[in-house]
Amino acid sequence: WVHAGKQADCHSSSSLYSRAWSGFEKVKARADETAQVVTSPEQVKNADTFTTFMSVYKKQPSRVKLSDCVIAWQDTFTASTHRVDKAQADLVAYTRELDKALNAVVKSKSEKDVDNAKNMVQAKLDEMNSLLASSDGQVADNATRDNLQNTINAVKNALNDKNATVESLKKVVEPVQAAIDQVNASMQAKKDADAAAAAAAAQAAQAQAQARS
Repeated sequence: WVHAGKQADCHSSSSLYSRAWSGFEKVKARADETAQVVTSPEQVKNADTFTTFMSVYKKQPSRVKLSDCVIAWQDTFTASTHRVDKAQADLVAYTRELDKALNAVVKSKSEKDVDNAKNMVQAKLDEMNSLLASSDGQVADNATRDNLQNTINAVKNALNDKNATVESLKKVVEPVQAAIDQVNASMQAKKDADAAAAAAAAQAAQAQAQARS
């Protein structure tokens, strides 16, 4: 009965360790992928998350050899079971630590990516605001400036959205260049029309002067 109980303990320890290892491998796969993508603290908003993640990631354990649960010497057998129990507890603790560090660095990278996207969008917003001011009264079709103003409003709303993502910010700038190009084209059209009108007026004035003479 003693032997049977100890064998049951051994099988239970081995089973728990195997399950713990499977759980670890799932987290490790995500960590391996992240370690390939996030390679410097400049890629994350909080550099400490990168430092912590890399420190924990480098401590990955090796898989322990499990007992076959065949009793030879009872003391040695018990010690082997205890060794697996400790390895299982350590593995579970490490998996939690790695998962926590992994989630933190992934979140921090996402925040940095959003910040970078917002900076790009802000630059476009500044460009549009400048063009809106400089194009006042300088376009052939004022509808182009109205469209630019609407685009500016949409971009502002996206920047102020607390739940903004890289995808939502990229989407909001898609029509920006077209709105800018339309205003620039309308400004050029007005310049061309004004130049043509001035040339025509000069030609008419010259013809009138010649007629008088």
